[in-house]
Amino acid sequence: MIGDIGEAIAAIQYGVEIDKKLTKHWDGMLKGEFVQVKTTQKDDSYLKEPPREGILMVFKISEDGTWESVYIGSIKKVWRELVRQNPNGVGEKIFSLNRLRKIK
Repeated sequence: MIGDIGEAIAAIQYGVEIDKKLTKHWDGMLKGEFVQVKTTQKDDSYLKEPPREGILMVFKISEDGTWESVYIGSIKKVWRELVRQNPNGVGEKIFSLNRLRKIK
C-alpha cells in the first residue's frame, strides 16, 4: 500500500505515467525515461541493480501523512554509490535515507 502511495505522488506531483505492464524493475515513464519509485515509512530503503539507466524517486511518508521527496535522480548513480556494499541474498542493497540525501 505504501508503494501505491508513492506511485500516486510520482504521478500527481511529477507527471510520471505509471504503467503496471512494465518490467519488474520499473514503475512508469517520465519524458521517455524509465522510473522506479521507492516509498518507505522507515529511515532506509533498498535497491536492486537496475538493468539500464533511469530515474529513481524515493519518498518517505511520515506517520501524520506528510511526505518528503528524498531523492529524484539517476538510478545508476545511486547504484554506483553502493558499489562497496554487498547485496543480501535476493540481490538488494539497503541504503539509509540520510546517505541518499547526500547524493547529488
